[in-house]
Amino acid sequence: MEVTRVEQLDEQTVAPAGESSALTDLVIITGFSGAGKSTAMAVFEDEGYFCVDNLPSEMIRALVDLFMHTGSKVQRAAVVSDVRGGTYFEGFATMLDELRTTGVKHRVLFLDVVIDTSGLTAAMLRRKLADELLPSRTPGRLAVTFESFGFKYGPTRDPDLLLDVRFLPNPHYESDLRPLTGDDQQIVDFINRDGALDAFYDRLHPLLDYLLPQYLAEGKAHLVVAIGCTGGRHRSVAIASHLAARYNGEPEYLVHVVHRDVSRPA
Repeated sequence: MEVTRVEQLDEQTVAPAGESSALTDLVIITGFSGAGKSTAMAVFEDEGYFCVDNLPSEMIRALVDLFMHTGSKVQRAAVVSDVRGGTYFEGFATMLDELRTTGVKHRVLFLDVVIDTSGLTAAMLRRKLADELLPSRTPGRLAVTFESFGFKYGPTRDPDLLLDVRFLPNPHYESDLRPLTGDDQQIVDFINRDGALDAFYDRLHPLLDYLLPQYLAEGKAHLVVAIGCTGGRHRSVAIASHLAARYNGEPEYLVHVVHRDVSRPA
């Protein structure tokens, strides 16, 4: 096995003029065959980046146009493009010139195979790459996102773990509770009126207490735990907030909570 030397060849940090875009970081990963581009992409994917593998340089500009569209919600993206020699370099250089001209914030990471790393496990290699590719991350900590959502509005994107909590009592059918959210104690009390929520936590807490350290030991940088109910306003919100509060004090984890659908009409 071989490790990858990372060279940051190009960086552009000027925001696009006259456009409002969610994109804050575009990483273009390239290099020679066997340099670890797929492993590098996995590092960014674990960190929450939108990733595209094996994209020709002439198609990167079109993809960036989609990212820069005002309706796009992609904030961070990583694109892998192979070095194939010849006209590839001309097309790659032209694409970079276009990105500079339009002011798209981006950086290019060139991976070159140079060092023998025999004896390194896959997890050790991933951690080494993460330390080099993501210098701002906190080594030895796992970023955990607890995300609530409503199935009626579509599935959440690419969770690592997904919990369907539609089996719990639904406050939506109580007219006085319907306008509230899972962050209100009245909602929590209703869900737990027969002890169903406590019984769920009695089984869920040990599972997560076991799984989170395993993901951390494996070298994973970002874990998304999605919790879904019907509308994403009551049950899933209560549970996501509860789990975020439970693990927020642990030094090994960087905890974030997202309520995707809580602001939708009740």
